[in-house]
Amino acid sequence: MGRWEWWAIGAIVLVAALLRLWNLDQNLPLVYNIDENARFVPDAARFLDERLGYRELVNPPGMMVLLSLLDHVWFGVQGLSPTEGLDQHPTQAYLLGRLVAALMSTAAVPVLWWAGRILLGRLAALAGAALLAVAFLPVAYSRLALSDGPTVLFLALGILGAAWILRDGDRRGYLAVGLAVGLAAGFKYNAGIVVLVGLAAAALRLRADGRGPVLRRTIVMGVVALVAFVVANPYVVIDPHEMWRAIEYQQKWATSGPYVGEPRTSGFAFYAWSATWGVGWLPTIAAVVGSALLLWRRRPIAALLLPLVALYLLIMGGQDRFFARWMLPIVPVMCLTAGFAVAELARLVRGSRAAAVGAPATASRDATAIAPADPSATTGAAQAATSDDAPAATTGAAPARSAPPAGRRPAIALGVAALATVALGAQSLVHATHTVAVVGRDDTRTVLRDWLLEHVPAGDGVVLESMSPAAWQPTFDGRQAWFSLTRWSIYHSIPAVQRRDRDRYPRQTRTKAGFSGWVGILYPELVDRFQQYGYCWVVTSSYQAGRAARTPYLARQAVRFYRALERRGTLVHQISPFARDATGPGGTRAPFGPLEAPVKYQIDRQATTYELAYDRPGPLVSVYRLTGGRCAAPSPVIPSAPLD
Repeated sequence: MGRWEWWAIGAIVLVAALLRLWNLDQNLPLVYNIDENARFVPDAARFLDERLGYRELVNPPGMMVLLSLLDHVWFGVQGLSPTEGLDQHPTQAYLLGRLVAALMSTAAVPVLWWAGRILLGRLAALAGAALLAVAFLPVAYSRLALSDGPTVLFLALGILGAAWILRDGDRRGYLAVGLAVGLAAGFKYNAGIVVLVGLAAAALRLRADGRGPVLRRTIVMGVVALVAFVVANPYVVIDPHEMWRAIEYQQKWATSGPYVGEPRTSGFAFYAWSATWGVGWLPTIAAVVGSALLLWRRRPIAALLLPLVALYLLIMGGQDRFFARWMLPIVPVMCLTAGFAVAELARLVRGSRAAAVGAPATASRDATAIAPADPSATTGAAQAATSDDAPAATTGAAPARSAPPAGRRPAIALGVAALATVALGAQSLVHATHTVAVVGRDDTRTVLRDWLLEHVPAGDGVVLESMSPAAWQPTFDGRQAWFSLTRWSIYHSIPAVQRRDRDRYPRQTRTKAGFSGWVGILYPELVDRFQQYGYCWVVTSSYQAGRAARTPYLARQAVRFYRALERRGTLVHQISPFARDATGPGGTRAPFGPLEAPVKYQIDRQATTYELAYDRPGPLVSVYRLTGGRCAAPSPVIPSAPLD
């Protein structure tokens, strides 16, 4: 391998690391991502001390296991248990989790490059690794202490193991795939689909190695996968009933009807659209072209990679609810197929003559082709059309032989490949760089918290809309300033609301609507209830009002509530995450109404601050003061309902 290639992959990994580590401590110790706040880091702190229930196991505990072990080491040196460490030093606990996620996601880049180099050649491998390094979704979800970003590492490892199997049938490949499958499923259940690449590679080795050896090694692969899964998810043995309840709960939730705020009703259309910004328009097109070229010129490689994408989309696309981050398991394959399209473009520019599919592989003096371990093998599993960028996977092909390069100088082809890769990655690089810079500024909810502390007396009735984990609310006396709910109220504490909820939900004494269900419990007469019980401050956010505005047919009562609030309340303060020149629907300018945010709501793009219109993270926050009923009094109003 030439020195330039080492420099290239080194630079790519450096870019990947910078995008994942820059401003990694964003807003700590305040944690605004709902999943990050509720999962993994808090669960890891008590993983070895308490038994998890099915709600904690909705996400498999592989990430919790890893973080729990690291927490015991990190906080143990300080003389603290993980729980004590989380309580006393939350910044350290969350930053440790984020660092693990970022480093594991970064490690996926060279692993995918290695796999691509074996399967498709060095130009395709470098282009694929570069796209994974900057692709927006892998970057955004590797900056939080979640399992989504780290899981990409195991997907890349599974592809690498399959490449080893395809190249020489060595046991190393089967072991790598088994390990990858078990850990991938232990971190994210659906990521276990990477087993398909291992099975495909084993099937492609049948002619060369024989049915018996392949079957035995595949069984070993399965055993390794099972052991790795149990290590990552010991609840398979500890409490399989709760684990299956968690899987059933997740499946039921994903098929429980349209999600308020998401206008697309087809998962297939949603994931196709998500690819255009989560990976990029040009990379998505290149991935489709590269897949077609693989089917035409490298059918064994196509048989290895493409079924994973097809089956995954078939399964996930048929559900009722979908999120962009759920497509992360297919992103590595998209990057590789897009990289292959880049390599083929370079080959055309150079004018080299490629061998036909099934013909003996040839290579020039710069080739990376490796002769098979058994030159006498006759399988066509990896006989690829090669030039001086030949892939290393040559299972069953004739030994590589030198041939003079045809056409133009290789440097021109390299330049074209580099320019094409930069063009493909430009969209994601711009948005990822913008996001990691913006999230280093104070979140609008942090600004809101400071404003409320200064302007709203403790004990006042404040209706705080569900816009994040409520742990950012301060206490009356300032103690436990980051993790308490006792200073102000939320509207569930109003007796009239409780009675209405008991009528609607007879099995519950009160409906604690979280983020997903908030707009479902809004109705316009609430404004009267607020004033009746002395809840004179109402705080709204574009994370909820935007959901109602995006799909009003799913939240008609909520839309009426926001319009009533805007009409009857006085807007006393607004905190915007958008640039000053941002405009809302119809060219409206700040201050905006609750249904008029400049950026249309989309949960993934808002949660990751994707839009370039953002100047800081967080929702558009509006504070309204009601002036009717008890709220007409000029003096502070103490609510007649208990604080929640």
